[in-house]
Amino acid sequence: MRVLRPGGRLVFGDMMFDLALGDLRNRAVIADKVRAMLRKGPSGVMRLAKNGLRLAVGQWERPATADWWRSALADEGFVDVHVTALDHEGGVATARRPLRY
Repeated sequence: MRVLRPGGRLVFGDMMFDLALGDLRNRAVIADKVRAMLRKGPSGVMRLAKNGLRLAVGQWERPATADWWRSALADEGFVDVHVTALDHEGGVATARRPLRY
């Protein structure tokens, strides 16, 4: 907030998905990644095994969700907050510093 001029716009991208399999988008992202790894043959299978092990031992990334980013930006005083989850694991967030802060 402090580096933006009044009315300045913040735009960034983040991974924005988690392993909540109840979410249709998350299931689709994970399924696409698994299929892509399997198409790579033995090296892809090894990568899936490695990632499965990381998940099992709690060493998995925990990217913030779109809802978390939306709340965090609004809580910090940003206005016009928009967070869009893309079809892949990424998402884009935009927000604006209010004219008076």
